[in-house]
Amino acid sequence: SFYWDLNFPEFIRETNSAVHFVKKYIKKFPSRYDLNQEPVTTLPEIEIVGVPSNVGQVKLIGRMLEHMAADGTVSNPANAIDTAVVLPSEELFIELLHSLPPVYTSVNITMGYPLKLTPMAALLRNIVSMHLRAKKIRGEWCFFHEDIKDVISHSLLTAIAGKSCEAIKEYLNVNRLFTAPAKDIRERFPELSTIFYPVDDLKEAGKVFEYTLSLIQFIDDGLQHTADDKERHALEHGFLTRYRQSVEQLARVAAKYNITMKENTFFHLIERTVSGESVNFIGEPLNGLQIMGVLETRALDFDNIIIPSMNERIFPRKHYTRSFIPDLLRRCYGMATIEFQECIYSYYFYRLISRASHVTLLYDARTTGARSSEMSRYLYQLLYLYPDGNVRHRNAFFDIPATGRNKPLEIKKSPDIMSRINRYLASSDEKRYLSPSSINCYINCPLQFYLQYVCDLYIDDDIVDYMDESTLGTIVHRVAELSYKRCRGDKPEIKITSELLDSLMNEKVELERLITRSINEVYNKLPNSSPNPDSEYVNDTPLFGQALVIGRTIVHFMKKLFELEKQWTPFYFVEGEKKYRCAYKLNDEVTVNLTSTIDRIDRIVDNNIERVRIVDYKTGGDNTDVKDFVNLFEKTDSNKRAKAVLQLFIYSNVYAIKNNYHGPLQPMLYCFRQFSINGIQPVKIAKEPLTDYLIYNDEFKKRLSAKLSDLFNPEIPFTPNPHSDTCKYCKFKLICGQAVEN
Repeated sequence: SFYWDLNFPEFIRETNSAVHFVKKYIKKFPSRYDLNQEPVTTLPEIEIVGVPSNVGQVKLIGRMLEHMAADGTVSNPANAIDTAVVLPSEELFIELLHSLPPVYTSVNITMGYPLKLTPMAALLRNIVSMHLRAKKIRGEWCFFHEDIKDVISHSLLTAIAGKSCEAIKEYLNVNRLFTAPAKDIRERFPELSTIFYPVDDLKEAGKVFEYTLSLIQFIDDGLQHTADDKERHALEHGFLTRYRQSVEQLARVAAKYNITMKENTFFHLIERTVSGESVNFIGEPLNGLQIMGVLETRALDFDNIIIPSMNERIFPRKHYTRSFIPDLLRRCYGMATIEFQECIYSYYFYRLISRASHVTLLYDARTTGARSSEMSRYLYQLLYLYPDGNVRHRNAFFDIPATGRNKPLEIKKSPDIMSRINRYLASSDEKRYLSPSSINCYINCPLQFYLQYVCDLYIDDDIVDYMDESTLGTIVHRVAELSYKRCRGDKPEIKITSELLDSLMNEKVELERLITRSINEVYNKLPNSSPNPDSEYVNDTPLFGQALVIGRTIVHFMKKLFELEKQWTPFYFVEGEKKYRCAYKLNDEVTVNLTSTIDRIDRIVDNNIERVRIVDYKTGGDNTDVKDFVNLFEKTDSNKRAKAVLQLFIYSNVYAIKNNYHGPLQPMLYCFRQFSINGIQPVKIAKEPLTDYLIYNDEFKKRLSAKLSDLFNPEIPFTPNPHSDTCKYCKFKLICGQAVEN
């Protein structure tokens, strides 16, 4: 006996393709008895909602279910058997589970979840990709740094060994490793050695399968030892079990038939096998809110229906006929065609919504970029073919709070924050020191200072395949320091004459050796080859590629420096890269800790007046000409703030305090980029060369004290100070929301 469910509104039965094949079957196989169904004459209340996001659809469903429980649309949220959420796209399943309101205490899941969408599969894809791109360098297997970061950033691995993942990331950044030897990672981080154990022979099926199963076991064991394992990782354990079954089945088949394949094939075969598997959820069909796929709704009626992902090619899904039989022969012999499959899904849709009381259909409304989406044809049919139906169409929007200058981020100084700030006071037991860089940061933007120097938030620089300006500057500092220290030896100071500078210029071999060692130390991160760990850094590995080109540029810099310094001879080199720490009195109540590393200290006699020079090397575009002294602390419309000169004044004050020096100190700025054009120019303020910092030091200390006193005032919050110069390279501009356009 055959019984056909064709209880649709009349206007659908006449025009819609959903009933064509059913009508044909009714004539061919008529029912023996009448079902006596109450006829459906009109469509239910239908609301079509456009949401410009996939996750946004899921979040909107959570709010809708909450409102339906509150207004009585769902009579019993604890057992909402009359309500169904139908998912044409399984990708939204996990997000939907996390978005359900807590009032729905019982949920029945009747659908399969693709194994390829699980966190476990995503992690293994990252690991597999890392191994497929691994290369042998000097006999050692090495992994690419981007692949390593993809692996250690995965949520499952961070849940198992979060500290080790952060340590590996820091290890890569600090050492600027583009490729990391697998052996080094295993030795440094043995708890993750299973992840970074290379498969020597990818052609050997047994080794690949053995390695994959060991990974699954490692993750499974790790999840079991996490504190909130039972609640947080219940789903992951089920996914792991299903994944292990798929891999074991593939391993048995490969072993049974002694299958041999080319390199990388086994990893790809595992990926293809898993991509076709799904995890089936078993629930109580007659209890709770129903979450199901499209096919699971057959022959079921619900009062309230919510269907997301109502986009073309998702619902209805684009169908492919995997058959060698041509479409023409299928039609001639009455076999199923693509149109037949589409009619079936159309029947499922219209039958489902015709019996309901409230139907909500959501679709992804994004219209730009690669994810441009189009409404499902079913939605167009409801809107334009059935105008008499009770159909409403609207677009949802995100209530995004206003950001920018209207609502600046403001951090008030709580007692806890003040206790952190007070660590910079000289009276603190837990001493921290303000550096010229941190003071410049505070003047530029107090909020940036708070995030970096109070909260200790540091955003790692991206590893780049070139030498950045910061690294170049460090190398130039190092070479300049070693060049003069080599001449001084163990003496307290050395007299620098024109003849000595000529010899430094002509000692090409020794200069290149210093540059090579400095680049190997700072940029290439090569180990010290000296047997004495306390000796000067030594590694004479020849430079190549970009490092060699940069080395030749530094040779030019240094020769130009030696040549230009002849104008100051004779002078006495005292110290290089000298670090000082001292207590600096801001006012009668506040004394802070200051630290400074002075690039070079020398002594010069000019017109029978002896003065100490505080020299700061700069490889950037710093300016030695300050139009007005106030420009050290404030920006003007035409000039950037003179940060480098302010830094020199801090160096001078720290040097004077530590050495009890009351004589003249001349701040000098060596701008290597301007050597060929301007030579070495003295610092100028208001167009007058600055020969002694004491000329402006009283005003400097007054302004500096006023600025830093605000830091220790609990009534003055940390606020952003947006400016194109400050925000352009700020690493916290996404947090702040105040960055200005350049």
